[in-house]
Amino acid sequence: MLLSPQLLLSGVSLLATVTTASRLPHAADMSSSQNPQLAAREPRSQPQQSDQGPTVPTPIICTETNNTESNSTTKTWAQVLSRFPPGSLSATTALPVPGLTVDFRLKVDLNPKIGLGEGPWGLRNWVSFKGGEWSASWGGGAVEAGGQDAQLLIETKATYVDTRYLLITEDETPAHIMVQTTGWRTGPPDVLERLLDPVEGDKVPASDYRFRLFIRLETGDPRYYWVNEGMWLGSGIRRGSEVIYDGYRVL
Repeated sequence: MLLSPQLLLSGVSLLATVTTASRLPHAADMSSSQNPQLAAREPRSQPQQSDQGPTVPTPIICTETNNTESNSTTKTWAQVLSRFPPGSLSATTALPVPGLTVDFRLKVDLNPKIGLGEGPWGLRNWVSFKGGEWSASWGGGAVEAGGQDAQLLIETKATYVDTRYLLITEDETPAHIMVQTTGWRTGPPDVLERLLDPVEGDKVPASDYRFRLFIRLETGDPRYYWVNEGMWLGSGIRRGSEVIYDGYRVL
């Protein structure tokens, strides 16, 4: 679809997709037509369903209504597109805007960190996992003990996380799903300093800093093979010896 630059810029708005639910939904809430692998899995709890079959959670599409923010977005797009030749395909093509939908919550129990000292890239810590639990729109279960985070603390007090661990599903014959996360815990220096304190760190609200993750899932189990092609972003918090984060699927 080709649009004039003016029409493209005036029609641009940020879209964010969130799922309306007061709980984390189970596999029974999803349509097996959307995810054929779910049809082979018996949900952990099977609610009563109508003759029409399971219902699909309805997302809300949130568009910008604030004129100032909308104008700022339009100006940003004007700057982005300004380097392309006017009237060219690259300057006039409207592309789909990715959305996000909440997909799972995960809690990991941590062992005390082991400090490796100051290396060539910063202060390296080794944090192993004792276990944990997870609940998703497509299942749930436990976190296998033995995972780890090769954590890196740099001069700004920001922390880079690089984790590998396994999820175990609660199926009668469990599946194993590998989780890989990379990301940063960033924020104002004074807030990051407090987060490093064993006592003060637990008092810092999650909204005072950013703990964001790229999440990849991998398995060879045919029941969950679709996760290999998924993309997720995470938002988390650390409290004492626990890390909790939500995974949002990129649509």
